[in-house]
This record gives sequence, structure tokens and C-alpha cells, in this order.
Amino acid sequence: MRIRTGKSLCLAAAMIAASFAASCPTAAQQVAVFVNGSPITAYDIEQRSKFTQLSTHKAPSRQEVLDALIEEKIKIQEALRYNMDTPKAEIDRAFSAMASRGGMALEQFTQALASRGVNPDTIRARMRSETAWNQPVRARFPATLALAEKEVRHAVLSQAGETDT
Repeated sequence: MRIRTGKSLCLAAAMIAASFAASCPTAAQQVAVFVNGSPITAYDIEQRSKFTQLSTHKAPSRQEVLDALIEEKIKIQEALRYNMDTPKAEIDRAFSAMASRGGMALEQFTQALASRGVNPDTIRARMRSETAWNQPVRARFPATLALAEKEVRHAVLSQAGETDT
């Protein structure tokens, strides 16, 4: 048996690469917009649109979805700028909590999303942007966000017309 080299090997490699490329969905490869060098694909827009429609029972416009995705990219980029990204374990806990609030086990929740054409990573990406963004905001404005229990109690009692003792 003779081992082929040169042109035959290159041809075989090219055929394998072409078969992998043909199996990838073209929508996932179509970049709709770049946000500071980070792409948002047509697939991202499609997935977020499906998730938004599923969660709000209203079909969002393409522009609304694109605006939300752009905002999320910027939030993540800003958090990364300050080395404040959200750990994967925290996102996984939040995702599991979402499933629990829906009265489902994690596997059931994932299957329910898949049956409606929503990739669970779409939800995880949204969660990541929100939690990542909260970190630099809290770091930048700690005094304005932290209320003492005494201040809250005083405000509630003042509204009720009572005095704080």
C-alpha cells in the first residue's frame, strides 16, 4: 500500500474542510453588525427575537432586537474593560433558577426552549450581560446604591405618617 502525499493530501484536506463548511448554517456566519469589533450575527438576532417573543408574547421588530444585542455587547465589553466578567457558574445558577421559577427541572427547561427553537445560550448571553454590567455600576456608584435598613424603615414609616423610634 502506497501513502499519497503532496497534491492528493492537499485535495483530501480541502474536501474535508469543504464538507465541514457546508454543514455550518449560513445564517450563523452572516455578520449583521460589528460592535467595537465584536460581531452580532443574523443567527444571534433570530435567536433573540424568538426568545423575546416567547417571553413577552409579542414579536419584536428586528431593530428592537438589534438595539438590545448592541447594548448587551457594550455592557459586556465595559465589564471586561474593568476585569469584571461574570463567572460561568453564576450564569448557570441563574439559568437553573429561571427553570425552577418556571416549575421545571433544568433538563425540562432546556428541552422546552429547544422545542420552540431557542438556544439556551441565547438566554445565558443575556444573563451574562446584565450581571456583568451590574458589577462596574456597583463599583462606580456604591454610595448611591447602598441604603441602610434604618433609612428604608424611616422612609416607610414617614410615608405611613408614623415616627421612627
